[in-house]
Amino acid sequence: MISGGQLINNTFVGNHAQFAGTVYASSDYLGQCLITNNIICNAVSGGGIYFDSQDKFTQFAFNDVWNNTDGDYISGVTETGLNGNISEDPQFVDVANSDYRLRDTSPCINAGDPNFQPAAGELDFYGSTRFYAGRVDIGASEYSDNFRPVANAGPDQVAGVTRLPVLILLDGSASTDPNGAALSTTGDRSAVRPEVSTMQARQSRSLLRSNSQRTRLN
Repeated sequence: MISGGQLINNTFVGNHAQFAGTVYASSDYLGQCLITNNIICNAVSGGGIYFDSQDKFTQFAFNDVWNNTDGDYISGVTETGLNGNISEDPQFVDVANSDYRLRDTSPCINAGDPNFQPAAGELDFYGSTRFYAGRVDIGASEYSDNFRPVANAGPDQVAGVTRLPVLILLDGSASTDPNGAALSTTGDRSAVRPEVSTMQARQSRSLLRSNSQRTRLN
């Protein structure tokens, strides 16, 4: 891909190449290449992505480059962890039977470019909607089945134990449902089990005694 080409929402699996990777990119004065929202994985030979040595302009973001023979990034520094790029098993439904839709546990779901807006009527490779649950997926397939709600009980809390049991308020209002359904919680408090707290207290007292003994010895 050269001189301003665009590669958006594709899935490359098991590619063979003698050199220069599954995807070759070279931006120049004629245009900047854009490579985004792609899965590049399981190359049998030749590696994952190759950037031309003179290329300083290609925009490479929100891709999953994983498990490619001869290397994921074969021409330089890895892009994993930068600009939304990941390197994880995309968790296809059934690779043996060429079903490259995403399982509901795939790290590629809702991990594409958050600013991506599909064209009117745009569909994914399998004929489903291209954009679902607020953010595009990485790859050619858009997961559009039921999502699991995402629980959020609020920030971590540290409670001083002066008596048992200890009541802790949990705020589940930040929990979300990717399908947009309204969520409700069944309670807002949690009790620390006395036996656990007692064990922790005993360990703390033992540690204090040990520290005191070391202090006297020193």
